[in-house]
Amino acid sequence: MRTTVLAFLSLAMTACNSAPPATIATHQNSFEDCAIGASPDSLRQFDTGAAVVAAQWKAQQGGADDSARSLQVTASRSTGEQFHLALTTSPIASRDVRLSVRVRADGGREDQGGGLVWRAQNQSTYYITRWNPLEDNVRIYHVVDGVRSMLQTAKVIVPVDAWHLLEVTSLGAEHKVMFDGKEILSIEDTKIGQAGTAGLWTKADAATSFDDLAVAPLAPGRR
Repeated sequence: MRTTVLAFLSLAMTACNSAPPATIATHQNSFEDCAIGASPDSLRQFDTGAAVVAAQWKAQQGGADDSARSLQVTASRSTGEQFHLALTTSPIASRDVRLSVRVRADGGREDQGGGLVWRAQNQSTYYITRWNPLEDNVRIYHVVDGVRSMLQTAKVIVPVDAWHLLEVTSLGAEHKVMFDGKEILSIEDTKIGQAGTAGLWTKADAATSFDDLAVAPLAPGRR
């Protein structure tokens, strides 16, 4: 099996049909064990927004670094402020976490790309960082009771039809985002202070592929 982005993770939860514990110490998923067209059972899917159209999350052939599988989300009839999430079925053991994922923008007329969610209290309250190649930027938001507020943005111009690495380190009120190995966002925000679930996110009609999702709790003060 391929080495995942966060090599320090020691506990893999990659099976598509494995039952999660009450809380998750670590989560990593390269989707290698998923059948083509299947959705991973370790991630629960949510769709939010007015008159929302549900997205489809399915394993597909091929992934980052010539891997066998990746996860693609499509929502061709979705529009506007409609958000699509795939979150761990159990909370992460700590509010302080490090996350990473490989992401590729496959299409979308209104929106493209996607990103990482952490400290999700439910499908309507969480932190999110996302890459949108239509806007040539990476941004970080908090979403509270379904209302999304932008906290910071950075200009990013990269090839669209390629895999990119998105990473987050969240410690207390400090949240840092790296893109392709370079730190591009750093904020302090205390809006959501509790541990929660984590996972993936897209908006509107974005068609996006994800691979090598990894989430690990951090001890307080550890980077």
